[in-house]
Amino acid sequence: ELGDVAEACRSVGLPHTLNIGFGDPGETENTVNQKLQFLIDVKPAFAVLRVGSRVLPGTGAARLSIEEGLIQSEDDLLEPMFYIEPAVRDWLPERLQKEAAGHPRWNVS
Repeated sequence: ELGDVAEACRSVGLPHTLNIGFGDPGETENTVNQKLQFLIDVKPAFAVLRVGSRVLPGTGAARLSIEEGLIQSEDDLLEPMFYIEPAVRDWLPERLQKEAAGHPRWNVS
């Protein structure tokens, strides 16, 4: 689907940006690798690799953050907080920075 849209843009010479999230609940090393390979394959004009998901009150990410002890309650969400899946939390930001270093039009945020 997204690959088809990227190909349609490329076929008519329309530069496109892809904004891909990493670290959402359920993320694994395998899904990280798949997303990175997708970006390599579709060759967007620019890519934003987002680390984590903004945690908002009343969401599944808020519930997970409380269960994992990242916050005590949703009251702690007055300040912005981002959830990163525990399975990738320790290495994901550095991995994305390393990958982006080899692709000048990739930005990690």
